[in-house]
Amino acid sequence: DSDISLWLEQFQVNLFAAVQLTQIIWPYFIKNKKGSIINISSTLGVKPTANTGAYSASKAAMNNWTISLAQDGGSHNIR
Repeated sequence: DSDISLWLEQFQVNLFAAVQLTQIIWPYFIKNKKGSIINISSTLGVKPTANTGAYSASKAAMNNWTISLAQDGGSHNIR
């Protein structure tokens, strides 16, 4: 029932900002063959509760994207 603007804001703050920052630093990590990325999530990304749809979905996306990053970066010593 929430307005789409709430969803856009939650994904911008909770996911896309981290994606944009990672896109900036990733080439340096690849070049140096090392790096660490720490993403902060929430238990709501794994077990949502009522009235947290947009926030919980953005954190679930963060969790899955972080796993994908680990798989992409592993061979480059990026964790």
